[in-house]
This record gives sequence, structure tokens and C-alpha cells, in this order.
Amino acid sequence: MNTLQIAFRNILRNYRRSFASVSIIGICAFSILLFGGFVSSIKFGMETNFVQTNGHLHVYPEGYFEFGSGNPGAYGISDSEKIIADLEQDDFLKSKINVISPFLTVYGIVSSYDKNVSKTFVGRGIIPSQVNQMKHWIGSLVKNPAITDIGFSDADAEAGVVGVGMGRMLRLCQELNIPDCKVEAGKASQAPEQNKAQAPEQNKANLPEIPDEPEAAKQDKRPRLDLLVAGSSGAPNVVSVYLNQAVNQGVKELDENYLALQLSQAQKLLYGSQEKKVSGLVVQLKETKMMPEVQKYLVEHLKKFSSQRFEVKTFTQVMPVYDQVMQLFNLIFSFISMIMGVVVISTLVNTMTMNVVERFNEIGTLRALGVRRRGILALFVTEGILLGLLGTILGDLLAIGVGALINSMHLTWTAPGSVRPAPFVIQIFASPSSLPLTALKLIVISMIASFFPARKAANLQVVDALRHT
Repeated sequence: MNTLQIAFRNILRNYRRSFASVSIIGICAFSILLFGGFVSSIKFGMETNFVQTNGHLHVYPEGYFEFGSGNPGAYGISDSEKIIADLEQDDFLKSKINVISPFLTVYGIVSSYDKNVSKTFVGRGIIPSQVNQMKHWIGSLVKNPAITDIGFSDADAEAGVVGVGMGRMLRLCQELNIPDCKVEAGKASQAPEQNKAQAPEQNKANLPEIPDEPEAAKQDKRPRLDLLVAGSSGAPNVVSVYLNQAVNQGVKELDENYLALQLSQAQKLLYGSQEKKVSGLVVQLKETKMMPEVQKYLVEHLKKFSSQRFEVKTFTQVMPVYDQVMQLFNLIFSFISMIMGVVVISTLVNTMTMNVVERFNEIGTLRALGVRRRGILALFVTEGILLGLLGTILGDLLAIGVGALINSMHLTWTAPGSVRPAPFVIQIFASPSSLPLTALKLIVISMIASFFPARKAANLQVVDALRHT
């Protein structure tokens, strides 16, 4: 007996019921694949956003990650230029690293003398050209729009950018062209000359002492901020920064405290005339899949610098929101897959049970002709597998077609922690195994679902089956 051929003919005998079963299985496969493509889009979109901003790996002095924000001056990397040069020339690393960039985090008070206002800030000293190079990194299967650079160049020694919330609190809405920027009631911006003339002595006492501006600085029309930081030696240090623009940071708390400035300016603030150090090194790789081996190699390689001890953190450790979001979506995906599996099982159990009940006489005839129980079992299980296979093929084709349609619409979305819209694409082929694995799982579920009605058919007594009406 050709089991496969007979099973295929049997599912065509009641084509309406078979079509309904295949359609339901196809919809389940379609739902799983489409949502899986959506989760892949979220994953790669967030990964690209985080890597463009924070790189793949962070190299810190030991203890900085846990305690550095309380005393940044005590946790600095000495000879960062020497370490960077060594890493860039390493035979193992040079083919894997895209950018190595130092950074320095400082905490202090920022004052706008013209607006007679001050507040706390979190500053990040960077090298703009290297940060801009990092922003042009493109992740796997991600088609990015135009990249927005950091907002100032290496040559602009006193330039900086602030978060939109910081600009609003410093009353620089007009100067920085911040859209939809609300002005605090009763404290609208005054002209600099009028503000200086009316500033009382008690207000001046609340601001750090600001050195006189040089003639070149007086001609700079950009908004000026004066930064006060307690230096590593304990004495306060002050530098001036001229703002190019305000950039939304995506998170309100960060946006209201963020200030980016030249690394050299941040070093002046924190270390004054002492040895200039950095808080850490950002390492951006050419591909994310290289991250585990490079992290392991860096941990061992940096031990050669015996003057300091280092720790290497991944971007998922530095930005735990990435893992948290992905765990949420993976949980939702697993729940949806479980629901779809239950739907497939209930559909096939019902379909195969009806097939068995309608074919009692046929089963009795086959058994009377000498077909063994395992032959009957194999026949009905094969029918269930064929229904699952046809439904999976239908679902795959639907998912590919609808995914291509959605991708052609050029939709965008904004990832958590980002303010720049990214293309929204359904990445069904993000994992080469997604289609075959989904098909395999649904076929296995179909086989399991059809096994119990098939066993009932195989266990029928020949006499009872033949006299059934």
C-alpha cells in the first residue's frame, strides 16, 4: 500500500474540511512568521541605535562601572593614547575593530550668565570625528536613513551640544531654535544687556565666578555656558562652552542633564593641570557577532598594562534596557506561538476525529484485507502531516507576501532610547532557519495532534468497524 498517495487522496475527499484545516494552520504559520519578523526588526533596530551611540564594548578601569559616577576623577585611564595605539595595531583586533574612541564623564553645575540661571549637568567629553564615524555603522539587515552627526567638529575647540530639556531649562529656546519649547511662566528670556544690568548681587553670588571673556569670544554669537566641576584635586575648575544646537536624547532625565563637549575641555574641568585621563574607551566592532571573542581577548590582552586593571563590558551590560526589551518581546513571541500551537492541535484533532468517524467501514475493510494496526495508524498520521505541511506552505507564502508589502510602504518607528525614526521592516529572513524551523514545529504538532485519532482508528475491532452505520 502506498501510504503517502492514499493519504493525499483521502484529504481531497472532503476538500472543504481539509481546506478549512489547511487555512487555519496557514494563518497560524503566517502569524508566527510575521511577528517573528517584527521582533527581528525591533532587535536589529535597537542594536543599531545602541551600537552607533555606545559602541559594542566599553573598557573601564576596574571599579568605575560600579563606583565611578561618585568619584570620576579617581577612576581614570592613564596613557589612553598608548593603549588605543596598541589595540589598533594588534594583529587579532585590527581586522575586527571599526572605531576606538576615548570618553570622559564629568558632573557639575552649568550656568548661563546671560540668562541668570544655572543647574546641574552630566557632561560627556568626546572626540567628535570618532563619534561621527561610529554613527555611520550599519547593523545587519538594517537600512538606515540619513545619519545625523554629533553637531560639532574637532576643530571647534570650545563647542558643545545639550539635550533639548537642558536647553529649555537654561531658557535658550530661541537661541537654539528648539521647536515646541515652552518658556517658564513669568521667566521669559531677557536680552543679555538688560539681564546683566538688572542682575542683583545676591543672584550673582549664586553663580560661580566667571573669568572675563577674551575679545574673540565676545564676537562669538552662539549661546555661552560656563561649567563648574570639582576637580580631581578638590579645587573647582571652570571652562566655557559655546552651544551649536540642542539634540533630543530620548529619555527625559538624560535630556534635561546632557551636555557633550570636547574631550580636551572635559579633561580641563576634571583634571586641571594634572595628568589628563579618560573614563573609558568605546570599542565599536565591524560586526556584532564578533563581540564575544573580542571581549574575551581584550580581557586577557589588557592585562599586559600592569599599571592598571581593566574590565570590559558589552553594550547590553552598559544599556540593560536592550536585554529587557528583547526579553519582553521574546516572551510575547513565545506566548503567541503557544496559542497558535493550541489552535493547530485543536483544529487537527477535530478534523482527524471526523475523518475517522466517517470512515469506520473503510477502516474495517482495510483491516479485513490484512492491513495491520500500524498501517492504519501510519495512514491517518500521514494525512495529518500532509495537512500541516500544506498549511505551513500557505502560511510561509502569505508571510513573505505581506512582509514584502509592508516593507514597500517604507514605514518608520522610533526605538526605545532613540529620537531618530528608523525604517520599519519585517525581517522574515533575518534568521535563515526561521522558515524551516517554523515548518518543522508545525508539522511535528500536526503529527502529534493526528496521532490520538489515528490510534483510535487503529484500535478498532474489525467486526465493530464493518457493522458501523
